[in-house]
Amino acid sequence: MKKGSWQRLIKFEDGRFDIANHNQFKAKILGVITKGFTRQNARGVLKVFEDTNNDGVLNRADELIGRARVEKRFRDSGSALQEFENGSVKQKWETSFLEEFPTPMLSPYLEFRNNEGKLVAEVGITMKSLNWSDDFGF
Repeated sequence: MKKGSWQRLIKFEDGRFDIANHNQFKAKILGVITKGFTRQNARGVLKVFEDTNNDGVLNRADELIGRARVEKRFRDSGSALQEFENGSVKQKWETSFLEEFPTPMLSPYLEFRNNEGKLVAEVGITMKSLNWSDDFGF
């Protein structure tokens, strides 16, 4: 899986082919290559998990790093990506201003797109253990 990609996870268990109910991704987030999973529920909420224990399986040890609503046209299937579809994921920055704090604040978020380049979801991320200096060049 290449950096900046997002795809439907395919499993082979006991010689049987099975399409998983979640997707996997690999992206550079805040200067660090991060692998993880996405899971979409029936109401169109996309949850993004970092593969914290690096076992390649979505389980309780993996940390939730963000959630967002999936665009309406991608909600009905239970997964924003179809079988064998590859999408892209890219970290972007959002600038916000607060009255109490005069300097603009930068917040990272992830853009998930399908294979046609259509925006599926924008997920604000909260990750506690990354080194911000890599992304700013310090």
